[in-house]
Amino acid sequence: MEILLILVLITIVVFAVFIILIRNMIVKRKKEIIEKFKNKEILLISSNANYFGTETLKSFQVRGNVFLILTKDELFFQPWTSKKEISIPLSNLRSAETVKSFLGKTVYAPLLKVNFQNEHNDSDSIGFLVKNLHQWIKTINESIKK
Repeated sequence: MEILLILVLITIVVFAVFIILIRNMIVKRKKEIIEKFKNKEILLISSNANYFGTETLKSFQVRGNVFLILTKDELFFQPWTSKKEISIPLSNLRSAETVKSFLGKTVYAPLLKVNFQNEHNDSDSIGFLVKNLHQWIKTINESIKK
């Protein structure tokens, strides 16, 4: 019984250390991204958006948490676990809307779908789960009209 208790305690400690390391990595990455955008006009930011994929990349894509930033010039996102940056110029955005699922994936909550023209001049879209969904849709659509 004592061995089981020791194993449980070790597991809890390892899990806690893992959570602290991940949290510190996210905080550090967020500071780096904010620093990168310090001279840009940020309209909206989410450090905890969930990326559902890009339509033209088809269905086999890894979902994950991303930093999502809308400026007056671009829609930018970067995964928590990667330094890969994706930027879509505002001039390429076409519209933002609410959908129930994206690429066959759902979390039974409304999702943000952003329609845009990709680098090959093809129609494309990306999906995100975001807090303040209606604010994202409103701000993106208003920014496109300007």
